[in-house]
Amino acid sequence: MSLQLAFAKWAADEASATAQVASLGIFQMVTMFFIMPLMGVQQGVAPVMGYNWGARNLRRVREALLLGLKTSTAVVSLAAAVMVGAAVPIVRLFTNGSDMAFVRLAAGDLRVANCMLWCIGLNVVSSTYFQSVGRPRTAILLSLLRQCICLIPCTWVLPYLAHRTGLCAPATAIWLAMPISDVLACLATVPAFLAHTRFLARAGRRAAERASA
Repeated sequence: MSLQLAFAKWAADEASATAQVASLGIFQMVTMFFIMPLMGVQQGVAPVMGYNWGARNLRRVREALLLGLKTSTAVVSLAAAVMVGAAVPIVRLFTNGSDMAFVRLAAGDLRVANCMLWCIGLNVVSSTYFQSVGRPRTAILLSLLRQCICLIPCTWVLPYLAHRTGLCAPATAIWLAMPISDVLACLATVPAFLAHTRFLARAGRRAAERASA
């Protein structure tokens, strides 16, 4: 809802606001379609990490975590490449093609909003990991980073700055809030991810040494 309110506030006129909200609807439907495989990755690695964490097989927990990161990054990278590279054909699926101005607008919005989608795999897999190992507070915090903690302030601050400085249109700044929130969520996840992968690596080495002793 925050995005619709932001477009209603910062669009140049009512027609522009309507076009931006329609573009937002296309963006949300398309992104959800391409992100569905990422949910499958989450559902696949979560029980593996949870079971092996309970069995104290931390080596396999780390392997599952890294495999989930690689797979999820590949999925979102492919999704970002398709949505950026084929934005116009994708948008035309939702229109009759008669209003080319709107097609160009929505295609540009789709490119901007998803240009950094490839970096969210780390955040998604990390939140799944913390949920699987019994750290619900950390998992909830990481899950809220991208769509709430980072995105909502950006959707209100960036268009105001754009309006004051004239660097870009306020509506464009709202779309820029999405890739910026993707990057911020990824960067905020890095410390926790690195700390736990190092912990898992040390624990796995100690277990191997005890087994060989």
